[in-house]
Amino acid sequence: MNFDYSQDELDLFHSLETILGKTTEVRPKNLISKLAWTGYATLGENGLAGALPGAQERLAQWKPAAYRTMEYGLRIAATTLRRFGPEAWHATWVTPIQQGKILATAALDQAEGEPDLTGKPHDKGYLINGTKTAIPGAISADVILASGTVEESPALFLFQKETGDVSLTQGATGLYTLTAHETFLPDTQVAILSKKTPLAPFLDLLKNRIQIAEATGHAAALFDQAKTAAKTCPEGGKPPIAKQEIGFKLATMYTLLQTSRLMSANASGLIDANASDAAMASSCARVFCSDAANEIISSALEVMGENGFKKGGPADRLAAIQALRVEGPSVGQTKEAIGNMLLKY
Repeated sequence: MNFDYSQDELDLFHSLETILGKTTEVRPKNLISKLAWTGYATLGENGLAGALPGAQERLAQWKPAAYRTMEYGLRIAATTLRRFGPEAWHATWVTPIQQGKILATAALDQAEGEPDLTGKPHDKGYLINGTKTAIPGAISADVILASGTVEESPALFLFQKETGDVSLTQGATGLYTLTAHETFLPDTQVAILSKKTPLAPFLDLLKNRIQIAEATGHAAALFDQAKTAAKTCPEGGKPPIAKQEIGFKLATMYTLLQTSRLMSANASGLIDANASDAAMASSCARVFCSDAANEIISSALEVMGENGFKKGGPADRLAAIQALRVEGPSVGQTKEAIGNMLLKY
């Protein structure tokens, strides 16, 4: 695969860096509106699909608080609505989501021991019951796209903000759990798919890609902070990077970062190409990039010392990186999935 970026893709990155560097805006809907003109919101439809990993990395690096919600809306909700939803959904939901007029997120994960979302026909619509977990930005979203089943067929459910009989509770990681109890959705907000539709594997790949880029974005931010600190001269002394130990540590960090970028780009390209080994490459990248970010934050704290615990320093990203590692499926569960896939090779 060719990992070189075209001039159009490099121009996109420059535009993103310029906008993100000049704004303090962290509200996802407003950020999407600011970035829409760059082509960021429609990557994959505008001929710049190869730029997606790099663009995601930059957003996760500069605006990690908004990244997850934005990407769940743009790369999961809008993508899934366009691919599997009825034609009427395209103008009603997809375009407004990409323009920042509607903030969307996605509910994909089933709580262990809890029933998944299911729908049963009822009076020109469906009654929905069940639970979804690990939903970013659910409380501020205008619409939540959730996966589930209707009479054993895969289905998509659209919960609008004003939908009744739905509860949202926030967990320790900041993500939300959605619980529906006899919640009525009109048939215009439910899409029932063929039993052969590979909805779950498709959604897993999209979510994996977001997690991979988030880990790489954290790694890039941490490396930049550590490098800057290591090149800063203390009064009357040499910069820390002059010490071989620090130089070696930064070299290892940068090697991990560069490898993460290559694995992220490779997995993203295979997903877009619908390649047979996309799931394997995506899972491997999820494990490596998460482990790399975890190792890089430890090294960054060692290089920066007490400065690493100041506001905006590496310590601020520690909780986010740890939460990313255990978010379902966790890194451990992903490794188990890789082993199961290898049995079939």
